[in-house]
Amino acid sequence: KKKEKKKKEKKKKEKKKKGDGAVNGAATDTTTVSKKWSKLKDSLRPTQTALGWDWVLYKMKNLLCEETAQEYLDRKPVPVVKRGEFYYVIDHHHTLAALEASGWDVKVTIVVVQDIPEDLAPLEFFWNYMEKRGMCFIRNVDYTHASVDKLPLTFNMTEYNNDVYRSMGGFARLNNVLKRPKNLQARLFFEFKWGYFFNVHQNDDLGLWHDKRLFRSWCRAKQLIEETDMQEYMLDDIKRVTIPELIYLSENVIEPAYTLMMFYLRSLCTEYESLSDEDKVKMCPRMADMFGEGNEKMPEGCIVDNSHMYMFSTMDEGELDENDDAEDGSFEEDNYGDNDDYGDESDFRRWSLPSSLVGLLGSPTSMSEPASTVKDAM
Repeated sequence: KKKEKKKKEKKKKEKKKKGDGAVNGAATDTTTVSKKWSKLKDSLRPTQTALGWDWVLYKMKNLLCEETAQEYLDRKPVPVVKRGEFYYVIDHHHTLAALEASGWDVKVTIVVVQDIPEDLAPLEFFWNYMEKRGMCFIRNVDYTHASVDKLPLTFNMTEYNNDVYRSMGGFARLNNVLKRPKNLQARLFFEFKWGYFFNVHQNDDLGLWHDKRLFRSWCRAKQLIEETDMQEYMLDDIKRVTIPELIYLSENVIEPAYTLMMFYLRSLCTEYESLSDEDKVKMCPRMADMFGEGNEKMPEGCIVDNSHMYMFSTMDEGELDENDDAEDGSFEEDNYGDNDDYGDESDFRRWSLPSSLVGLLGSPTSMSEPASTVKDAM
């Protein structure tokens, strides 16, 4: 029995070794590449113009020393789309930005979910394809469309726009307001989608905030965060600040402010969840334009049911009623990741997308308007 057990363990190790991908950085049939960050990062290309800087700081708590940083990155395989010599990152930008800021040179694993030949997809059509499939987010601060040359070439946090609404999306998960699905296509830019939703309703132009008192409180909390970000990031030289100092700022100032904000945002999400499908689309204008086909409204089933906290059906405008004894709604945990993080993501198979490009790229006439400017380095 001991011999059989050893054989099984040996087979498991061999299977895992094959699945771990590249030897010396060369991609294998398993389409994974593992290299030290210093050796890998120059071949990676971001696919988004903004980061939630506050969310990057929160991520840095996982990178206090090189050992913990390696353990954390071992659980964070990075999905990429390969084109030519470059790998275009489609998730985990914040994790890589935190790693770059930390200075640790640990091994990072990337998983190639799509390999697009250069001759099949010239750059302008490649970016159209990426946008059509919701695999990039190339937007200005006001969420208008940006040209490709606005994309950073590194994971230096300061090269990205600071998107407070994107940070709200992350902290909404952390505070059990939202649940992010496990499957890759539903996950892509999940927090950006919700960040865009929060941005759309920042002035309550569509009247979705049922309780105006909660709306005004949310505005005040948002102003506090924006002013803190401006003072700590923009006016000071962030490069002079140590990692422990940044984490202290995050834990003692930024995170409590977001936690407070989540109480108010929860009511907005609850109101949205109660709408008909038709009204949900109306409350998410231009979603498909922002995030690709099939994104006409917010992802379904992601709002944690805490409607007991806001007794909307029985209160007048401006009143706030809490019911701490009511039970939370339940979720099918198999379909959703851990809200504090995403747990162990080393099962590369679930990252896979259809390998065939037939019908996906389309003809030049069927593509949306080509990107106006393209960097040679892209």
